[in-house]
Amino acid sequence: MIRQATREDAIHLANVHIQSWRTTYRGILEDGYIDSLSYEEKERLWKNVLQSPTGLKNTFVAYNQDNEIIGFINGGQDREKTDVKIAEIYAFYLVEEYQRQGIGTELFLAMWDHFKLNQYSEMTV
Repeated sequence: MIRQATREDAIHLANVHIQSWRTTYRGILEDGYIDSLSYEEKERLWKNVLQSPTGLKNTFVAYNQDNEIIGFINGGQDREKTDVKIAEIYAFYLVEEYQRQGIGTELFLAMWDHFKLNQYSEMTV
């Protein structure tokens, strides 16, 4: 199930963010760096992201039958700002055990719908 994220979701987004990094990037990035990721820092980051006006930026979460957030997608205007009609996906993470079940596709489509609603004509990742 997919819904728009709220500020109260910040700790859960931090959890997904770090879990995803630890399973996806281990062996790619240095273990010391991955192990040093801070839940408190990520929670602060997500509180800041989620308190800004949603307008052209947005975050959607996927949650399971137990109402636990298991993934998210975040995006808005292209950060290069080369063209106001170009959108960008800033972050897109899903807990490993929920990957390859179509949940990522649903998150992507929710964001794509948001981009279309806000008159974006292209998207970058």
